[in-house]
Amino acid sequence: MEIGKIGIIISFSLCALIAFHYYRTVAVAFFDSPGWPTVQGKVIKSYIGGASPTGSAHENFMPKVVYVYSVDGVNYERNKIFFLEDGRGLSWSKKKVAKYKIDQQVIVFYNPQDPRISVLEPGGSIKGIFLSGVLHFIVISVLLVLAFALLWDYRKAKKRIDKQK
Repeated sequence: MEIGKIGIIISFSLCALIAFHYYRTVAVAFFDSPGWPTVQGKVIKSYIGGASPTGSAHENFMPKVVYVYSVDGVNYERNKIFFLEDGRGLSWSKKKVAKYKIDQQVIVFYNPQDPRISVLEPGGSIKGIFLSGVLHFIVISVLLVLAFALLWDYRKAKKRIDKQK
């Protein structure tokens, strides 16, 4: 198979995978998780984490909450507050951390098919879905532009070769 065809197939495949990932993330977050069973859990860590990208003067603050819970006698320790974040920054992170204090009892929503998957805030806000959608849309758009550019170049090269014959 020619390199152009391989690039086109890879680009379209990546677009499909990313679109599927977005669909699954939104479906689980927005539609499924609010209906999951719940159990009591306990917060064991609650702090603001920051990661500064290399060469950047700005830190990316995120709330970090670790909680434990038990389903059918099996203990779990997880750290997922939400599936789709609806904010960023120090102020927003402080509000989230203040909401979940160490030793606080919390309601944990867990996936009945896989209790290792859990969240403290099920569903998703419209803002979170929008932000996630924009990110996925940009990545898919770039891949589609690449695929169509490869397809265009492939067709032009094929026409040139056919004329030379």
